Amino acid sequence: MKKSGMISNPVRRCSLLSLLCIIILSSVSLNASEFSGKTFTSSNRLITTLICDQNFVWAGTCGEGLLKIDKKTGETVLYTLAEPGCGDCCIRALAFDNNGTLLVGTAQVGIVRFDGLNWTPLGGLSDKNVRAMTIDKQGKIWAWFQTAGVGSFDGTTWQPYVNRFAGILTSSNDGDIWMMNLPQEEASNCNDGWIHEYVNSELQTSISLIPICEEVTYPQYICVDSKKNCWIGTQGQLIKINDASVNRYPLPAGKSLTAIAVNDDRILFSLADYSGTCDIYVHDQINSRQEPLEQKLFSFDSRYITAVCKDPVSGGFWCATDDGKIITIDAQNNHSVFTTGNSVLPSNAISSLVLDKSDKLWIGTSRGIAHYDKTKWTTWTSQADSLPGLDASALAIDSSGTVWAGFRQNPVMSSINSGLAAFYSDRWHVVNRDHISVKAISFDNTGNQWVVSDNGVFRNREQQLERVFQTLFSSDRNIALGTTVNTIAFDKNNIPWIGTGLGLKRFENNAWIDDTTMNKFLPQSGISMDGVKVNAICFVNTTAWIGTSYGLFKFSDGTCVRIDTAGAVLPDLNVQCIYAENSDTVWIGTKKGLVHLAGESHVTYSSENTLLYDNDITACVKASNGDIWVGTRLGGLTVIPKNGSGDPASVISRYTKTNKSVDVTIRKTAGQISITLNCSRSGRVDFSIISLEGKLVRHFSKVSAGNEPVTFVWSLVGKQKAAVAKNIYLGVISLNGHVIESRIIHR
Repeated sequence: MKKSGMISNPVRRCSLLSLLCIIILSSVSLNASEFSGKTFTSSNRLITTLICDQNFVWAGTCGEGLLKIDKKTGETVLYTLAEPGCGDCCIRALAFDNNGTLLVGTAQVGIVRFDGLNWTPLGGLSDKNVRAMTIDKQGKIWAWFQTAGVGSFDGTTWQPYVNRFAGILTSSNDGDIWMMNLPQEEASNCNDGWIHEYVNSELQTSISLIPICEEVTYPQYICVDSKKNCWIGTQGQLIKINDASVNRYPLPAGKSLTAIAVNDDRILFSLADYSGTCDIYVHDQINSRQEPLEQKLFSFDSRYITAVCKDPVSGGFWCATDDGKIITIDAQNNHSVFTTGNSVLPSNAISSLVLDKSDKLWIGTSRGIAHYDKTKWTTWTSQADSLPGLDASALAIDSSGTVWAGFRQNPVMSSINSGLAAFYSDRWHVVNRDHISVKAISFDNTGNQWVVSDNGVFRNREQQLERVFQTLFSSDRNIALGTTVNTIAFDKNNIPWIGTGLGLKRFENNAWIDDTTMNKFLPQSGISMDGVKVNAICFVNTTAWIGTSYGLFKFSDGTCVRIDTAGAVLPDLNVQCIYAENSDTVWIGTKKGLVHLAGESHVTYSSENTLLYDNDITACVKASNGDIWVGTRLGGLTVIPKNGSGDPASVISRYTKTNKSVDVTIRKTAGQISITLNCSRSGRVDFSIISLEGKLVRHFSKVSAGNEPVTFVWSLVGKQKAAVAKNIYLGVISLNGHVIESRIIHR
């Protein structure tokens, strides 16, 4: 789900009086939004596939997770794939099995089952790169894999049907499987192309493609209607073919077909001219005498449709556009358009954050740069904005107040898309295109700019980049990891420190020296293979905070202390970013949440107790008013207000009642307490029991269908009778990551 893991000690200490006061007063005089903060998300997602169930539309993206959209309210929940190595998977196909469990087809880890809580990869498949997927009436999974071809999977055995496949896999409304196969040669040799229908895994119908052989060499789309007509989208025309006839419908001049979908006897077509306008047609085969491409419903401002699916409940369709719009079309051809985001952020993938001298926020994303002054957004999302690229991987501000941006090299784009830009005179200026993919930017005490890139470390003197450390691309992992630089910072003596894949180095007397301060804390084995990646370095006076893949290190007064997951201080060892307030107070971004560490006190902020959509924290910075701005890998930008940042006890005030969507019944019997929740909405229900000391006592989680009660049983058998003060607990109920109810429980 959009939440990952358990609640991580959201409260450290609070008295019984303060606890009761917060619960009572929050419903009377406190604005809940002041405590829960706000998350800004972008609609600019590449949605690759859609599927509908009764209440929700599910949208798979390429690298930005799985979305669940409430059909009635438009409420959107983000799920990040928890399968190792697939945090940014490209989802290519979605399907429901006969039990209603969602199947997710990815380009990296194959097919994964998702029950609302757990991601379970399917075994027994030789290929992991899914191109298409559907379910037949027997419940078998049919999939088209990049190298394994097309076949079916019954849960234990993969049955191949064709390995030589250059076409499309689909299914009809009644669950029959249709596949189009074309030879991967020139059109003149394609006379053995065909469309096959499989019923109960047996070949039922074959339609030869000889009549249209030369026209479908590069098919784009295929679907099958209730009369077993196959609709094929090709370059320049729409083709309807069955076992007896062929009909051709030329596309309007300058238009390309970008989507086809069928819902019984209604067929949707999308045409675009790539100038920014997209046309939607719906052809009713029963009630209309017009030709398919004579029934245009409407046009809208988007380049093309990226995904479309039928709505089995309404009889309509759902579409996704290239700029993240969601369009719904009902059975009467009425349509509405909404977005999955609430801001103009260029992307939900945040790489860097920085506050300028006016305390205004600059945001680096994978698709451009944004500026937010608390009232107005400004974005730069095109190379026409004088940017060398769009993947803004690093931001920094020099002593004059100039904002600098570094751009990362997209592996499939030209190296001209990387480099440096500076913002002054109210616009961006490209400063350097020396083919360097930038990771970090910093300035020393004399104003010299230092740039970390894939090729090493560069010092910018008089606008000339001088390489002072070189990355070596070697088969020797010690050399490769040890020279791969991730970050840079300067200590009080103006000495540069760099973080590599094997630890720390500092630059003294024109030589790079390995710093071994951390070594005594590192395991003796496995380091040379996996490395200890230093992701962040922050100096405050004589204290250094070092964020690594092996926890957080603090250097101070000649001592070194390692802070890790022991005592639940860090929810994850991988520290990705640091913002230090002083020598004892620091904000720590990990892959599983944001930690506020103040002396011996610590609080973890995650999607369990804030409005964070994603716990994978990539950047954080503190504003002058005390608000904490948090960037995430897939979940956009979140602000945690000062009310919830300084005092750990104040986190409890997030547990305030919002729009009630659950009825709670608590029953006490000998040895146990039963908590029954009647939810009006479906999704993941979390119930957390917290003691007056702020400790998480128990955590329960189930998936609710929305139409039946959910019961949790808290067993008290074997526990000794506690003091009166410890017999009172706070029960916190969350639905799909949002706290909706809190109750006092007397044990």
